[in-house]
Amino acid sequence: MGMFFSVIGSLLIEKLRTAYTYYKEIAIPIILSGGIGLSVVFLSLANGFNNDLFQYLFGTVMAVSRQDVWTISVITGAVLIVIILFFKELFFLSFDEDQAIVSGVNRKLVHFIFIVLVALVIVVSMRIVGILLVSALMTLPVAAAMRFAKGFKQLFIYSIVFGELSVIVGLISAFYLDVVPGGMIVMVAVCILLLSLTIKTTIKRKKVELYD
Repeated sequence: MGMFFSVIGSLLIEKLRTAYTYYKEIAIPIILSGGIGLSVVFLSLANGFNNDLFQYLFGTVMAVSRQDVWTISVITGAVLIVIILFFKELFFLSFDEDQAIVSGVNRKLVHFIFIVLVALVIVVSMRIVGILLVSALMTLPVAAAMRFAKGFKQLFIYSIVFGELSVIVGLISAFYLDVVPGGMIVMVAVCILLLSLTIKTTIKRKKVELYD
């Protein structure tokens, strides 16, 4: 059921993006607000409101079942297949959408597939990091990777490495510190981002000093 609502929400975001041509960013808070409100209503109608709400907002490894592991594996495989098959199209649309359309790229189809996959990834990630922190896990590793990547492929690889590193170190730290894993994972991702910014700035300064 969660996957169904996530896919519907992602499609509605894409629809709103086309409706608000000059204010595309407004689509996300509209659906986010409605989704959170609807989820709170559903949770309040069921028993165990506090526990369920805490798990969905901040995540917990204890909520991950064997079925969830299989689901994550299937979705991971699907994401990898789509990236391999549509790598050029995704690259083209990311950097020059107008040129991609002129070149014959089926923008609507690629966007549809991408949006659905993002929705599925968010659903499976909510179990671990929670709905409030899943966006951070999707953006912070990419932001850190952008400081070092010299191409689109490197950006993919570095983002995956930083993301996996954040999850592994975050889970281990959360276990020993006895804290919520979702928050610790995001904090590790933040530390990686800050470290990448520091390293990049230091490298630039040294290059300037050498040329001076």
